Parts: sequence; structure tokens; C-alpha cells
Amino acid sequence: MYITQFGFCADPQLPTWRNKLNYVSLLPPTYFFPFNAQFQGCHNLLKKDTPFPKAILPLLHLGLKFCVHPPKQTDYFQESARRFKQDVRRISFFKSHHEIEENDGHIPELYFKSTWEADPSDIPEIEASTKIFLDSIDLERRRHIKPRLPNIRPHYMNTIKFLFNNDNFIIVEADKNLGGCILSRDEYITRVFKDHLSNESVYQRISQEEAFDRQHSCADELTRLIRQWKDDITTAEFTFLLTAVEQLRDKPTRFRLTIKVHKNPWATRPVVCCAGTMLNSISRWIDYWLQKIKHLVPTYIKNSSQLIDQLKDLGHLPPGSLLFKADATSMYTNIDTDHAITVISEWLDEIKLQLPTGFPTNPLKSALEFVMRNNVFEFGDTRFLQLTGTAMGTSSACMYATIYYAIHETKCLLPCFGRNIHFLRRYIDDMFGIWVMNDPSLTWDAFGEAINGFGLLRWEIDEPTTSLDYLDITITIDDNHIVTRTYRKAMNLYQFLPPHSAHPPATLKGMVYSLMKTYFYQNTHQRDYEREVIFLFNHLIARGWSKQSLKDHMLKADKSIRQSPQARTASISDSDRDRVFFHIPYHPYDIPRKEIRRLYDQHCANNFSRHLGIMDFTIAYSRHKNLKELLTRAELHQAPNRAASTFPQCPEIADKRPPRC
Repeated sequence: MYITQFGFCADPQLPTWRNKLNYVSLLPPTYFFPFNAQFQGCHNLLKKDTPFPKAILPLLHLGLKFCVHPPKQTDYFQESARRFKQDVRRISFFKSHHEIEENDGHIPELYFKSTWEADPSDIPEIEASTKIFLDSIDLERRRHIKPRLPNIRPHYMNTIKFLFNNDNFIIVEADKNLGGCILSRDEYITRVFKDHLSNESVYQRISQEEAFDRQHSCADELTRLIRQWKDDITTAEFTFLLTAVEQLRDKPTRFRLTIKVHKNPWATRPVVCCAGTMLNSISRWIDYWLQKIKHLVPTYIKNSSQLIDQLKDLGHLPPGSLLFKADATSMYTNIDTDHAITVISEWLDEIKLQLPTGFPTNPLKSALEFVMRNNVFEFGDTRFLQLTGTAMGTSSACMYATIYYAIHETKCLLPCFGRNIHFLRRYIDDMFGIWVMNDPSLTWDAFGEAINGFGLLRWEIDEPTTSLDYLDITITIDDNHIVTRTYRKAMNLYQFLPPHSAHPPATLKGMVYSLMKTYFYQNTHQRDYEREVIFLFNHLIARGWSKQSLKDHMLKADKSIRQSPQARTASISDSDRDRVFFHIPYHPYDIPRKEIRRLYDQHCANNFSRHLGIMDFTIAYSRHKNLKELLTRAELHQAPNRAASTFPQCPEIADKRPPRC
């Protein structure tokens, strides 16, 4: 038991110095991962001289994405074997029952996992091959089940336990992926109310009973609406929406914060966690259809890579061209719901001839209004209803906000100021454009007033310039041409995954390739690309990577990127029934991937391809929990006698009950 937990047991027959030497010699290299004081472990937002465990900094220095593996492999095999057998039997069942297949409008993005289990295959060879394969894996992996030390030091594990649900400290994500933050739990709760929930024009506090009643009345109203839409949507959509209401009607939505450490002084961003809730399932369906019409939004960009491609197509710019950007002030909460629902509904009617086949216009309008008016969430022991603005946290929020302001851009900004707007694009609440003074009567000040002349939304507009930072790139006009380079955020901790994180090796290598590919596209000049790659190399060395292996991998990645600069398109089978997956949690000391594949090829490949048409076998790894999941949570932990409702900044429950669903 001692060896299993700690990986070492002292020999009483040996002197202390020899036991120490033996212990150190058995430690994995990961135990010597240095806490480099040159780089911050996290953003420390505690008040000056606040005492806290010093192990917190080196723990968070690993990064919130760092995966901790347990001392020994988890007993996953029974579940992995059950799932594999069911996948094979399901493929076998549908292979011999073509007559039950029908096109019910299935949407892969919208489904609930079926509880149906197929019977054993009618083909004896399939059942026999499956059994031998799984028995072989179970036997082989027994050689790998040995007590191992975890990939972090024991006192780090104690620190994780100390921080989880700690009464005094809380770990929070920084905004824009800038690392982790530590701050006082009382300060965190205070800022939630002070910065956001005390704004009674946006949020209304309601009682727990009212929140419960509203949740159930919303479920009843949604059920009525979905049955009303039955003739306008597919069978698969109808089933998905109705199942969402039936299964998720009681799951709560939760409010939390991320920290804007790049602001001085630091500020907060509200986040509503509603994944897996009834409201968000409806919102996912809305988002699916809104994504289908994003090509009708001329100013839409998906990310900075798409922006760079479009800027390259501009070629030579007119003389006197200047760059500008604008940032919406609290866009989600400042979108007037009545105004947004009206203009989006009218816009959908105007473009009805351009909508894709089967677009459910009327159900979508009703669902959109329902989601935006019924966002109820909890924070600790308090409950709130969002009165106006975009329903935060819902899947359709981004496209809803994007389309809303795009209507103003296409009907006002571009028609009225198009002679001076050489280029205009927007990523949600971040606008970018190129201004050319072709018509002096169309002044910059008038354009700024027009930007702010739509609903309640207001924008912070920067003066036109020849160089600016936008998203994750710096854009410059040089000799009337656009030049881009990677923009490094000042507060970024650059906590790249260290090599001993319990991620599959392909994930770690893929991270390097992906970053280098991003730098290759972002940087117009070769020297800027090389600078970023050297910067990445130095940081990865500081994170514990081997210099030689990293050098070899980066050279291979660079060669691959230069030979095939366009994005690779994965080869996907026409049907998942041509492929079978083996799902297992990844552990660095478990049975290797190559051994699993060898056993599959030996026992299953021929029978599966001959009888079931399965041509591909994929080992699908899942990861263990990372530090973010071990240290942070959406549900607020409340210390004894310090519940959220007891804080003086917490608003009172409103006397006036909000309108029903």
C-alpha cells in the first residue's frame, strides 16, 4: 500500500543516506521540473502581504491545462470493453437491417446519446474476434499495472486538495487565455455583485422558489412551442428539442467570472455556464441554423486567420489609407432585447429567398426570443434573471450579437460611408477597418456617431492610424501594403504544456506544429516568423522540453508547413460505420497504442472488414482531469456563514415578480 501510494519504501537494513540515494534515483525526471522564477506562476491578485501557501505558485506554473495522471492506471477497462462491444454490435445490427434506416433529418451536432444497446452479432466470427481482442488487451495491460509516482510532487497534490473548495482562496481563469489567477474568495464574490449583478437594469434578483417555478413553467412553454413547430422542423430536430426539455429541465445555469488581467486596474468579465442545460440545448439548435447563414453577413470573420486571408486579397491600398478599430462596450448586456428581436426578425424576412432549404424561419424567431428572455442563473445561494441583453453563455449568443450589429453595418455604415470605407470586418465585438478619405463630406466624426447610432450599444473607437493591434496580430500599412505579425499580449504567462503533462505524445507534438503554423500565416516577413519560432523554442525549453528533441521536431514541422502551406483536410469515411473506435483514458505507463493496434490487426481486422465493411480502427484517447478542472468550478463554494446572499453588495430580492415565460 505504501509503495502504491508513494512509489518507495525505505529499507530499514540500509543507512539513511543510502535510502535517500535510492529514493532520488527512482524519481521520474518530471519531479525535477523547475519552477523558473523568471516567469510568473500565476497572476497574484491577493492584497499585499496576504499569507498563502508558497506551493501555489509553482503548482500554477504548470499551467491550467496540465493533466495530472494518478499513481496507477485507473480501472477503465470494463467500461472501454463494454463500449467497444456495443459499437461493433451496433455496426453489425445496421449492416443487416438496412430496411429500418430512414432520412429523418439527422444533424450530427444535435443529438442525445442513445441508451439503446444492440444484441450480440448474428455473425459468430465477429463475437469471437471481439472477445479474443478484448481478452488479449486485458492480459497485456496487466504487465503495465505497476505502482508509479504521479507526474507532480506529493505536496502539489496536497495543495490541490487544499485549494479545492477553500474558504479563503479561489483560483480563477484569466481572460484571453492569459493563465491562472489567485484572489481572495470574499473579494471574488464582492466583485461579482459590484461589477455586474448589482446592475438592476440588467439583472433582477429573484427567490429560489421563483427561479424553480420559472424553470418549470419555461419547460412547459417550450414543450408547447416545440409541438407547435413539428410541421416546420425535421423529425430529428423535433426529437432533440423535446428530449432536451424532458431530460434537462432541472439542471441549473451558473454565473462566474474571468479576470481581465490585461486591464489596469484589473477588471472582470461575466461568464454564464449553461452547457448541458435545457435553455442551451435550444440555443444550440438556434446556433446551428444561424451558422448556416453567416455567409450572408459581409463583415463576419471567424478568426484572425480568415482576416489575414482577406487582407492579402486587397493588394495595393489607395494612398492615404489608415487603419481603425472599435471595441463594443459590454456588447452582450447592452444589446436591447426588444430592438434585437425586431430587427433580426425583419432581416430574416427580407432575405427569405437566400435562406437555405428547410430553414425554419418562424420556429427560429420564437426560439430566439424565448432564449433571450429567459436566462435564469444561480450564484451561490442567490438566483437572478437577466432582464436585457444577449443571454450570456448560450451557444447562439455569438451569432445573435454578430448578426444584430451586422444589420446596422449593411443597412447604414456601408451604404452611407462606403466611399471612405475601403474594408470593414468584425469579430463579435471587435471591429476593424481601413479608412480612405475619398469623400471629405463624409467625416470621421460622423462615421463615429453612426457607429454609436444603433440601439443601446456603444463603442470605444480608436483614431485611424498606420499600425494597430487587433485580436492576436499587429497590422501595419507599409508602402501601401498590409503587413501582419504576431501580437504578444503583455500579461501572457506563456504556460505551454510541459512534456510531462499526461497528454498523448501526439497532442504535445501537435501543439508545437499548430503554433508554428499559426506563426507562419500571421507573419508577413520571414524574420518575424523566425523570431516567433525562436521565442517559442526558448519558452518550451524553459518548460522542460529536451533541446535536441524539440529542435528535431520543430525542423520537421517547419519543413511540413513550407511544403504544404494550405490547411490539411482530414480524410473522413463516408460513414462512421466504416470505422470503429476504441475509447480509453490515456496514461503514460499503460499499454501502448502500437500494442493495441497490433492486437486489433491480429484478431479483428480481417473479420471486421470482410463481414462488416470496417476499414479503419481508431484509438480514441481521453485525458485525465487538468488543473483547471481540479482547481476551478462553476458552482460557487461558500464558506460557513459567508454565503453570497450575506454580502452587503448583494441586491435584495425584487418585490415585483418578472413576467412569466
